Order: sequence, then structure tokens, then C-alpha cells
Amino acid sequence: MGDMSKRADVMAEIAAGSRTLRNRDLVGADLSGLDLMAIDLGGADLREADLRGAQLIDSSLARADLREANLTGANLLRADLRHCDARRAVFRDAIVKQVDFFGANLMGSDFTDADLEGAALPLSCEGFRDVLHSSRAIFGLFGLFLEARIAADEDQAAIRTALEALASRTSYLFRR
Repeated sequence: MGDMSKRADVMAEIAAGSRTLRNRDLVGADLSGLDLMAIDLGGADLREADLRGAQLIDSSLARADLREANLTGANLLRADLRHCDARRAVFRDAIVKQVDFFGANLMGSDFTDADLEGAALPLSCEGFRDVLHSSRAIFGLFGLFLEARIAADEDQAAIRTALEALASRTSYLFRR
């Protein structure tokens, strides 16, 4: 179980109208299920924090330390995770749509069954090495990549259908 005193402090600050928790020490904090929508957590130390089911829509976690944080089932729609350290973080079943991971270190992170639609992932850099993810999410990203490249192609619908069929039949995990 996470640090409940830190949870109480965060809840009190949000209740008082604060929209920033920038550079805070939230190591091991239990923030599960909290509504942290549009909160600035930039530079916060969230190592081993419990953020399961947290609402982080439009939040900034830029340069945050999320090593080994648990974000299972969290909603990170449009969150800013640029230059964060999310090594071995768990994003299982999370909504990670349109999240910016530019410069992030995601080594060893788990994106199993996460919705990565429109996410800017560092696929070609060291930061994405050894990331555990479902092939469904990666095929979805591949589909978006293809869609952007073939927008004028008349076969776009056929390619999309083929990718969706492939993704729906593929649920095994693999390491890159």
C-alpha cells in the first residue's frame, strides 16, 4: 500500500484549488483513483507511486520520475510525459491516447492492452527498448503510421481493414 499521508496532502491541496504539484516528493504515494485532471506534476518524484485508475487527463508529468510507478487503468489522455523517466512503469489497460513521450525513458515499461492511439512514442530510440506491450497496441500505432503515409491512397480502407483484422487476432506479448 502506498503512502497515505502524501495522498491526504495531495487531496487537501487540490480541494484548496491548487493546480500544481510541481517538483513534489511523492515517492510511494497512494494516488490511486484520484482526479488529477490538468494538474501540473512536472518534475515530481513519483517513483513507485500507486496511480492505478487515476484521472491524469491533460496533466503535465514532464520530467517527472515515474520509475516503477503503477498506472494500471489510468486515463492519461493528452498528458505531457516529455522527458520523464518511466523505466519499469506499468501502463496496463491505461488510456494513453495522444500522450507525448518525446525524450522519455520507457525501458522495461509495460503497456499491455494500453490504448496508445495517437501517442508520440520513442519507437526508434533506446527509451523504448525492452518495453512490454500488446501487439494490438503496436499494430494500432503501425496502422496510424500507415494511415498518415497513405492518406491519398485509394486502398486506405482495405489496408485499415487488414490491420484491424490482424490486430484483433493478435494478443500475445513480445519484447522489442
